[in-house]
Amino acid sequence: MFFPLADTGSVPAVALGLVVMMTLQGAYLGPQPAVFAELFDTGVRYSGASLSLQLGTILGGGLAPFVATALHGAAGASWPVTIYAVALSAVSLLCVRGLDETYRRDLSRRRQADPVP
Repeated sequence: MFFPLADTGSVPAVALGLVVMMTLQGAYLGPQPAVFAELFDTGVRYSGASLSLQLGTILGGGLAPFVATALHGAAGASWPVTIYAVALSAVSLLCVRGLDETYRRDLSRRRQADPVP
């Protein structure tokens, strides 16, 4: 993770960590819009994708710095922050693994469980 590299104080190590981190970030941010769009039927796709992205950003991106600061302050080191980031990554991976494949599903039709307006 990045935090142990930052603790070394080595500029080349931090630069290498940033390069690796940004490369991985590009790999998951590229397909993210398509995944969000496929989660929802066409009738609610725009609202569903927007709401899920905004709530995820607020709850994940908004709270994480406060939790990380509290963990670092309590332990006086960055290792709890690293464990926290790894745990969040593991939860995210489990959530992605639980998504349904929509390759052959007709996304324009309503699902059987959806109520008819």
